[in-house]
Amino acid sequence: MMVQVYDPASDKWLSFSVPSIFKPEITEIERRGHLYLIGYKLSLLQLIPCLEEYDSMVDIWIPMPYLLFIYRIKKAVVVKDVPIVHEENRRSGECTPPVYWVPENRTWHILQESSPLCMIHMSKICTITDPNVVKVIVKRNRQQSRGYVKSPLA
Repeated sequence: MMVQVYDPASDKWLSFSVPSIFKPEITEIERRGHLYLIGYKLSLLQLIPCLEEYDSMVDIWIPMPYLLFIYRIKKAVVVKDVPIVHEENRRSGECTPPVYWVPENRTWHILQESSPLCMIHMSKICTITDPNVVKVIVKRNRQQSRGYVKSPLA
C-alpha cells in the first residue's frame, strides 16, 4: 500500500509512511491534522481489527486501543471536534451503540443516547438527473406541515 497526501500550497502529492492496516476495508477520519484509520491487519493469516493514528509532525503511525464493539458496517465522522464511530446500517435491527474517541486519555467511550451527538442523521448523496423528480419532492414537502426543530449540533 502507498499513502500520499496532497499539499495545495506546493501543488504536489507527498508520500508518508505506510500504516499496518490491510486495505480492502478502511474507514478514515481526520481531526486536527491527525489521520485516523480503522480497518484490519493481517496476523498469522487472520484479519484482526486494527486502529491507527497518524502523527504528521513525526511521520509515524501510533496504534490505538480496539473499539468497544464490533461493527458490521462501520462508519466514522467528526462532529464538534469529536471522532465518532457508528454502525452505518442501524435500520437492520442492530443496536450497537456509537463510540467516541477521547484523545487526552486515548480511550473509546460509549456515546449515551441522551447525548446531542447521538442525534446525527447520516445522509447519502445521489445525483438526480430528471428535473421532474425534484418538482415532485418539492411539491410533496410543501403539502406536508412540518415543525422543524433546530439541531443541538448547530
